[in-house]
Amino acid sequence: MNKRKYILFLLLIISLMMTGCWNKQFKRRVKEIPEIITSVKGKTSEKRKKFQDFTKSSNYTMVKVYAEKENWEDHLNKAEQEIAKAESMYETQMIPLLKKQKKETIPQAVKLMEDIKTVMKNAGKESSYPMIRAEKILHAINSTNDVLNTNKKNFNTAKATIKEHDKLARKAQDDYSNKQEDLQNRIKSIHLNWDSLKNADKMVKSETKNDNPDYALIVDKSQLVSDELNTIQKKFGDNKLKIEQLYRCYTKTLIDMKMEPHPWVLLVKYAWSNYADYDNTRKVGETKERLTMQEYEKYLQHFNKYPDGFLVKSGSDYEIWAEELELNEKYYHKFAITENGERTETNWWEVSEETYEKHEDDLGMDVVAKPYGFYEDEKLTQPTPEGMALVGNKECGRWERDRSGNRYWAWYGRYHFYGTMFGGRRYYYNDWNTWHGSYRGRKAYYGRDDDVYGTYGSAVQSDKRYQGSSYGKTKSFKSQATSVRGAGRTSRGRGPGAGGK
Repeated sequence: MNKRKYILFLLLIISLMMTGCWNKQFKRRVKEIPEIITSVKGKTSEKRKKFQDFTKSSNYTMVKVYAEKENWEDHLNKAEQEIAKAESMYETQMIPLLKKQKKETIPQAVKLMEDIKTVMKNAGKESSYPMIRAEKILHAINSTNDVLNTNKKNFNTAKATIKEHDKLARKAQDDYSNKQEDLQNRIKSIHLNWDSLKNADKMVKSETKNDNPDYALIVDKSQLVSDELNTIQKKFGDNKLKIEQLYRCYTKTLIDMKMEPHPWVLLVKYAWSNYADYDNTRKVGETKERLTMQEYEKYLQHFNKYPDGFLVKSGSDYEIWAEELELNEKYYHKFAITENGERTETNWWEVSEETYEKHEDDLGMDVVAKPYGFYEDEKLTQPTPEGMALVGNKECGRWERDRSGNRYWAWYGRYHFYGTMFGGRRYYYNDWNTWHGSYRGRKAYYGRDDDVYGTYGSAVQSDKRYQGSSYGKTKSFKSQATSVRGAGRTSRGRGPGAGGK
């Protein structure tokens, strides 16, 4: 099944699950199965006849010994057995489901359809085997030099790939001692394929020199050389991507956050005819209008007096009532992204209320950190004091001692700016070691007494950068945010009462 057909089939399955019934398209697909089986059966018969005709040709005499030794005809028998199996599955299992077409049988029918297709695929593979095998061996007999040249090309490509792979991996081992074992395992793994390829290539060369070569062996070992090359190239590609990740270092620091209220009022218009002898008041429209916070406060005062709504505007044959008041909020974060020592600040990013509340304690913290010497899937997502995840990394700085003999981390090069964070506050070894030993990769770290880092920590609150942030300037932000989150909808009115004007 090609990619497009597979996607369409998935969409069909999703549709079935959502609707909970056997729709026309699915029933049509089910009813087409016998036609597919008949088609495969016809192709299998054609392949059997083609093979039988081949056994009468002069080319067959060149491969007869392999055909008999490997029992090529048995693959045709297996193909017919698979077809019979598919027919039985359809008749004994699918037809009863098709007759009932019950909602609860959909998963069973879907799986059965896939199973039948798998059986049909196996049948096609088995029926094709004899002639494909014959063609490969005939090619090895008639064009041995082509086989050897292809092997040589594959061997040289693999050799060059291994050389490049080992150069990258061993340099990474030298650069990052923490990955010595992992990289060595990657080297060992790819060398197992290289050893297998070399042995297969050696056997091909040796066999072609025999007076009576085993061409089936030559074909199989040549295929193994090709397969191992593909595996080596894939492993090299995967390992190269992993190794490149070791040389990437980045942090995502929460440097500001804010909440913006978005209040609105629901205005409902009612109208009537002044010429009717009965009450014909009717609702003719409604609109949601955005408000300023000042307007919101005024509306709120009215709703406190008139919870069911109140008249805003009126004419001779209409009234407009305020019937609902709501205060929504939008939440925003601003980040500093530092990658390989280059630092940039983002614009405001809108985030969900859940994300905002999750990180409300994390101002001045790295919410994501991926130091040098670690893979992408090892990045830290537990809030960490800004830059602390990079401490201990030789690319970023070194341990030194202050006048009292206490060890602290001295930043250098592109990471020197970290030394100015939190008013030039240093990361001392004991503080870092506490995080590294008990918090790293497990939970957020706000200092050994939970009062140094983050929104309410002394380091952030005394830092001019955060004092001047939108969050820092809004001194009543916390209480305001709490009241806003609980605001919800103020009222739902019913317009002009029982009707009429």
